[in-house]
Amino acid sequence: MANRGVGWTDAEVRALIGFWVDFRIQAELDGAVRNKAIYEKIARKMAEAGFNRDWKQCRAKIKNLKNDYKNIKDSNNRSGQGCQVMQFF
Repeated sequence: MANRGVGWTDAEVRALIGFWVDFRIQAELDGAVRNKAIYEKIARKMAEAGFNRDWKQCRAKIKNLKNDYKNIKDSNNRSGQGCQVMQFF
């Protein structure tokens, strides 16, 4: 059973990012139109690491992290804005 509605812990986010940045996973994601199977693989790795997250949660978290990063980067590129940093730990 997945942790629906429960926030991600620092350890979960670190593990997720660690699995997601693996060059083999990135190679599979590069140009993939359908990525369910890839995120299922990441969810299995999360389970092996002791974290109970399903593939949809993993995909949504990565998407949210990427979106947050883009928004912070865009904000930092605007003049007159104070520098922001991404904090998820």
